[in-house]
Amino acid sequence: MKKEELKQKLADFAKKSKDFSIKKYSQIKKRVQEFIEDYKDRRAANKLTKQMKSKKNKTAKIKNLYDKKERTLSPMSHGFDVKPMSKTAEKVPVKGSFFSSFKDFSFSRWFRFTSFTVKTILFGTTFVSAWLLGLSFEMEPQPFAAFIALFIIAVSIRYIKTSFGSMLYGLFTGFFANIFIFSWIYDTVLFGTGNTVLAFGSLFALSLLLSIFMLLFCFFAWQYKHKLLLFPLASACVWVALELIIQLVSYKGLGFPWFVLGYTQYSNLSLIQMSSFTGVYGISFFVVFCSFSASLVLGKDVALKDRALYFLAIIAIYGIFNAYGNQQLNLPTEDEKVLQAAIVQPNTHKIMLNGNINKVEQRLNDIAQSLNNEENPDIVIWPESTLPGYLDEGPLKDFMSKVSSSTKAAQIAGASARVKQKIEKTTNKKQNKKNKQKKEEKNLPQQDVVSAGLYYKGELVDQHNKRKLVPFGEFLPFSKQLDGFYKQNGITSLTGSFVEGSGPAKVLTLQDGDNKTTFGAQICFESIFPILWRLEVLGGAEFFVNISNDGWFLYTAAPYQHLRINVFRAVENRRPILRSANSGISAFIDSVGNIQYQTKLDEKAVEIVEIVLPKTPVQTFYTIYGDIFAFLCLFLALVFSYHCLDLSQDYD
Repeated sequence: MKKEELKQKLADFAKKSKDFSIKKYSQIKKRVQEFIEDYKDRRAANKLTKQMKSKKNKTAKIKNLYDKKERTLSPMSHGFDVKPMSKTAEKVPVKGSFFSSFKDFSFSRWFRFTSFTVKTILFGTTFVSAWLLGLSFEMEPQPFAAFIALFIIAVSIRYIKTSFGSMLYGLFTGFFANIFIFSWIYDTVLFGTGNTVLAFGSLFALSLLLSIFMLLFCFFAWQYKHKLLLFPLASACVWVALELIIQLVSYKGLGFPWFVLGYTQYSNLSLIQMSSFTGVYGISFFVVFCSFSASLVLGKDVALKDRALYFLAIIAIYGIFNAYGNQQLNLPTEDEKVLQAAIVQPNTHKIMLNGNINKVEQRLNDIAQSLNNEENPDIVIWPESTLPGYLDEGPLKDFMSKVSSSTKAAQIAGASARVKQKIEKTTNKKQNKKNKQKKEEKNLPQQDVVSAGLYYKGELVDQHNKRKLVPFGEFLPFSKQLDGFYKQNGITSLTGSFVEGSGPAKVLTLQDGDNKTTFGAQICFESIFPILWRLEVLGGAEFFVNISNDGWFLYTAAPYQHLRINVFRAVENRRPILRSANSGISAFIDSVGNIQYQTKLDEKAVEIVEIVLPKTPVQTFYTIYGDIFAFLCLFLALVFSYHCLDLSQDYD
């Protein structure tokens, strides 16, 4: 139908309708919409017909392929059967195996049969949502930006036509988001190596690798979009399941679980109290569920009663989280004991790199003297890499012995240590295994570990050995398998070659006469592994010390991100945290996640804080049962996928 004929037909119809009542007006509007849709369908059919004629041989093969499947599609779909059809025609999904779907589908096909406007909008939303995710992890974060980012992702997924398109969308979104969030990787590697190519390559490779998370999430969420009742719930479960899998894989040394969505909400104290029940994964679930539900509440193609249902779901989950949070924040105080602790931030990282050890010692002596002039604290927390040397020898040992002898306070500091650790060996002769190990224990080699040493009255009385090391910072992954590659390219770990500490969770003890207080020590990278903290609380830890050297991150968002992770470790276990970082950010975080004291980056600071501890510490649900909520989400994600997932279907 030509455009002029359409206008004339509409004009004739309008003249016949003298009664412009509400009912008549709605009928006219409906007829007009039908005319317009029919006109658009015919234009699209003509356009596709011309394209097929220009590529006769190629399109004939594709047409035959779809004719075999007896597929009937609208001209506006991604199929190739261009027969004009009414808007009520049935849209049949393609059936087949996972591999056949990718055989029939190609990257070029998706781009050729997706309109330029749709491509532009989808690509724009990948960048916008990625930027918003990055904004929620910045130095001055915007927590609500995470909700908006997930809302945009949800809307985009509902408009994407194919499973391949959803994965492509997730890949781009994840890659750009990781570029924003982990931009500090470039600065850190450049500062440590001076190699611009290596710094850029590290950021690019890490961002691309971690974008697999968003690729998988968008793929599975796309499968659920046709099940509106499951869309928000199933998508939230999949997100948590993927975060859990990354955590489990990273615990074995094969991942980097830094990007957890729940960390963006660290400042909302009433909301994050649910972490004591669900862990940080519960907060991630909340953000995804609310954002995806909001996309349906505002969706024009969703029935009014369904919109109301999703709106009530948002109100319900928000009410549950905040009611629980307010209840936890207002718990009555019990019998308490009070400790005085000094948090030291010497800011000596750059001075040590320049080799000026005398200046470092002078600054540390000035800090020690200032502590002697103050009211004697019970414990002084020094950061990682306070001085060169080992815990039991060298400048650090001499300094700590002197300081701990001149004051009643215990001192804790981070450094390297030499230990004898049993090297596990496999054998087929089980009956000789124990005897063989006993023989080896008599002459075990010494190995370097990263450690936190506790000094009291001039002596090293105990130490905690770091159990999770920083990849490429403290060890080279797969060093045995890739030894030749590393040597050929001159790749070494940034601070040395260390081994992980072994044995059960270690709890350190402060002894003051008959009074005894136990605490756990975590070093740098260990803060991103919740299980390490849980085990120490189960072992009796009443508070935590976290020591780190974040000077390698320079003035970037990384020290801020590292600090926010500690907030959730405090809430999950209801234990206060004393954090000392060499160049910042040092902090005191109470048991409900409130940052009561915080330093700035690249400043020298000393602060004495008061720790209030209950005489009978409680253990949270999360401390006792761990990631049971996350595993439940993983189970539900598998169930939803089993019922909804069709790896080969493409919908119009």
